[in-house]
Amino acid sequence: MTQKEKQKYDIIIKVPVTRDQLEMIHQRMREAHTDNRAAFIRKMALDGYFLEMDTSPIKESNRLLRSVSNNFNQVARLANSTGNVYETDLADMAQKLNRLWDMQTRLMEKILQTK
Repeated sequence: MTQKEKQKYDIIIKVPVTRDQLEMIHQRMREAHTDNRAAFIRKMALDGYFLEMDTSPIKESNRLLRSVSNNFNQVARLANSTGNVYETDLADMAQKLNRLWDMQTRLMEKILQTK
């Protein structure tokens, strides 16, 4: 049994809201991609905020990391088997690494701006 399953909510808090306020709560829940109203309201009451992030730069960064890793493995295999490494392979890897570093820098700047 996980810690979450062990946790019991034995106190109920009722808060009256208007229809407009309820719609605003539902809108924020949609923005947070959740349909669990109790968990959402509990999180907002305890932490006071939720963070919505566009994860597409992270996904692109991960894709580039996989690509660069594969390239390194291919170049290492080629170097071990033939003793030769092609300059075009190294240039391709350098270009992907530069794109990756640029992406990481922009991502970190965005994260630091949200604080």
